[in-house]
Amino acid sequence: MARCGNVAKARARADGRGVRARDARYRWTILAVGVAAQAALSAVTMGLPALAPALRDAFGLSLSEVGLVLASVNWGTVVTSWRGALADRIGERTVIAAGLAGGALARSPTASAACSPRSR
Repeated sequence: MARCGNVAKARARADGRGVRARDARYRWTILAVGVAAQAALSAVTMGLPALAPALRDAFGLSLSEVGLVLASVNWGTVVTSWRGALADRIGERTVIAAGLAGGALARSPTASAACSPRSR
């Protein structure tokens, strides 16, 4: 009887290896996507201030207005920082889909904005 139990355990371990390997690949994929997203956010938050003089000249903004534009990037990060907890609660795919839809809606007014430097 003990041998039958050992065989069953061995089969369960063999079947579990494939699942664990798939889970490991999924985890590495999620980690890679997270690292890429963090790198992109860091590039924007650290690189955008270097463009401040060009923004001032192109759009005729004051220092206060440029500061407000640059701070808006950080406000977006702060306002959306709750997404991780929400993803744990309702699922990653739902949160990602809602975030993409919300981002598209938030950016849609800029598609028709007439405040480009060439329109002046």
